[in-house]
Amino acid sequence: MKLVILIIQTIFYFCSMKKLLTVKLSWMVILLSSYFHANSQCQTGDCENGYGVYTMSWGDKYHGGWKDGVMHGQGKYYFANGDQYMGTFKNGLRNGQGLYVKTNGSELIGLWENNQFLGEEIKNKMYCESGNCDNGDGISKSEKGDSYEGSFLNGKYHGKGVFVAQNGETYDGEYVNGEPHGYGIYTYPFGQHYEGQWLHGIENGKGKYIWDSGYSYEGDFVNGLRHGKGVFLWKNGDKYNGEYQFDKANGQGIMSYSNGNKYIGEWKNGKKSGQGVMIYENGDLYDGGWKQGKRNGQGTLTLKNGDISHKGEWKEGEPKN
Repeated sequence: MKLVILIIQTIFYFCSMKKLLTVKLSWMVILLSSYFHANSQCQTGDCENGYGVYTMSWGDKYHGGWKDGVMHGQGKYYFANGDQYMGTFKNGLRNGQGLYVKTNGSELIGLWENNQFLGEEIKNKMYCESGNCDNGDGISKSEKGDSYEGSFLNGKYHGKGVFVAQNGETYDGEYVNGEPHGYGIYTYPFGQHYEGQWLHGIENGKGKYIWDSGYSYEGDFVNGLRHGKGVFLWKNGDKYNGEYQFDKANGQGIMSYSNGNKYIGEWKNGKKSGQGVMIYENGDLYDGGWKQGKRNGQGTLTLKNGDISHKGEWKEGEPKN
């Protein structure tokens, strides 16, 4: 059910904003492709009925209330492109009073109904405070308190610069035609930050992402998703070093657990699946098949003293007699 709601949310988002901004077709394709190839996940809290922090596979993030597995009540939604919504949700959609802030500083304040804004957009105009904000170095500021200091080309951010939004977001790095492009550090108002390479405003290449929860990932990114090789660290000390596809551990990888266990082998959609070896802290060793994170198929469990506990078929993590 949650997967269906996420598709509906994406469609509603673009439908509600189509009169307010131009959306590149390629970006729509990226979003939908990301969705169908990766699952989102609850980072912390209760994302069924309560308060939880939920990260979408395409980079969006939600902090707030949940009911029956969908966003409901008060919450904050952070879009991967830098837009934000703070307000009321009902049945997974923006409903009630809320504030939508776009990356250019423009605001939509007022009543929402099924992701549709029922008021008028408040523009956030930028003006040049000093220097050359057309072709050169200068400082520009907005009516809402956003500021940019750096290089300009044809009136757009181009070269090195620092952007500081009134909500606390910052970007310090390289720009091309008004978009982060090259190397840069982006800090979000809720504590997360990304440091690494950018391509047309999206994380692409080598980079490091640190979550406010204490998790971190360092490695390859493609279209804002973990994709390639990387290292993920959990707050409790667990560590994954291996391959990623569409934001999930897929392929070969090594998982070192804080309790001393260690898994070396294949992964699928973030779980141990395929052939792998688990070396347990007590000295026992399992070598064989895995499915959905559990021992499955043909495998052998060898005890620390060399005795074979079970060799043969396994199902749901247990020996199959």
